[in-house]
Amino acid sequence: MNCETITSPGFVISLRAVDMEASLRGLTTEVARAKAEAMAWQWAASSKPPQNPDATIERALREEVNSAAVHSVRLDRAKSDKLPGKAKTSGRRVLDAI
Repeated sequence: MNCETITSPGFVISLRAVDMEASLRGLTTEVARAKAEAMAWQWAASSKPPQNPDATIERALREEVNSAAVHSVRLDRAKSDKLPGKAKTSGRRVLDAI
């Protein structure tokens, strides 16, 4: 690993590409680079990188954004269910919302 790439015999990851993908997805470069680095360590340790590492990292960053969005919506729903004057909901519904 150097300042521009993460390199292993089976793959090369451009950190500039990771940074660009992060900015397009609204992630911080630190989060995106950490995710890419963790994946690279895992691939290097297993000696089995995916056939298309770039697409795999892109998908992981997309899933990170989607997961954060889903969590935010669920949290907002749970908070709105707890507002005064709202009918009480069952514990199961609140757990599903979270």
